[in-house]
Amino acid sequence: TDGLAALPTPPATAAPWSAVELFLADVRRWAARSLPEAMLPAQFAVVDSLPLTLNGKLDRAALPPPRTRPTGDRTAPRDLVEAVLCGLFAEVLGAPGIGVHDDFFALGGSSFGAIRLLSRVRAVLGGGPTLRSLFAAPTVAAFARALAEGAGGDPLTSLLPLRPGGTRPPLFCVHPAAGAGWVYAGLLPHLAPDRPLHALQDPALGGGRPAASVEELAERYVRQIRAVQPDGPYHLAGWSFGGLVAQAVGTRLRAAGEAVDLLALLDAHPLTGGAPGSEDPDGLRALLESLGGHPPAGRSEALDLPAFRAAARGVDAALAELDDAPITAMAEAFRRNVRLAHAFRPAVFDGDLLLFTAARGSSRRQPGAEDWTGYVTGRIDQVAVACAHGEMAGPGPMAVIGPRLAHALSGTG
Repeated sequence: TDGLAALPTPPATAAPWSAVELFLADVRRWAARSLPEAMLPAQFAVVDSLPLTLNGKLDRAALPPPRTRPTGDRTAPRDLVEAVLCGLFAEVLGAPGIGVHDDFFALGGSSFGAIRLLSRVRAVLGGGPTLRSLFAAPTVAAFARALAEGAGGDPLTSLLPLRPGGTRPPLFCVHPAAGAGWVYAGLLPHLAPDRPLHALQDPALGGGRPAASVEELAERYVRQIRAVQPDGPYHLAGWSFGGLVAQAVGTRLRAAGEAVDLLALLDAHPLTGGAPGSEDPDGLRALLESLGGHPPAGRSEALDLPAFRAAARGVDAALAELDDAPITAMAEAFRRNVRLAHAFRPAVFDGDLLLFTAARGSSRRQPGAEDWTGYVTGRIDQVAVACAHGEMAGPGPMAVIGPRLAHALSGTG
């Protein structure tokens, strides 16, 4: 109530959109400072009074539907570049009436949508905007400034800040086998706005030396994490191969005496069956299937790179916007990391584990808490997600994973 007392007086519901949304922006800021992440509302609306039932309880059915408008203060474009960007944001998001302070990811933008947006920006405005520049400047106004300053950076850099700023301890997410970390952009709408989010990407994607083992990758990532956050408590997550690396990072941080308050794995489990099968020596068929695609008709042998690139572009909107070189690098990272995963034997992590498992769409045995028994000293909390392994980063699964992660983070700081 002390925080609410400091809020401005709510405007009448008949007030213009600018007045209502300015007030709601203040409410959102208060909520982000005062509430645990898991309790942050997805939508806010101003009403004259709360409708009640005859028993004095809230009559949810009588609540008016929230007015569907983008968040933000609805400031109109102030120059040609902002006007063009507002139009491109609206085109990609399917949300008319974008203001210059509306946040692309807060309005539901995904990593796939971000790449489509960047493609449209390059086509219309030119220049070389990157995913890194959009993550660092996700509003129209901030992105326009970044374009004017020539900001961008390398989207394949080993540490990709998806949300660089914030007052809470960061969440560090380790890439899946293909090496790209922008897949975690779907978490942004579900985490508190002052929770930094960093993705660790395979260094080989940016031309760095490939790691020879999961342990070597973990050592590199510990150094990068501690460069951003020198002391714990740390919060770690990883999908598939990234879950194995995240567990290895966590064991090293604990061995160094640091607190690891969250270790969350997305459909990751130790592989104990030796080397990967010989039916797909290049790994490209498996990578294509993990993206939701199928090898071209009539092909039973391993795909070559041109065939893989053509097929992948047909099923993955993000890859459709990339040049051949990064797609090739991701394919090479995938098959290398699959081999590393089969050679990896986890050490024991001293702490609890939050394990998300894909509940459908796989012919192999579904991983579960029993896979990590003996590798974790604490409690294993398993959450089943109604998706296939390769769909974990999609909007639907992230709508389950994101709030559960936010709840776990809210209990750790």
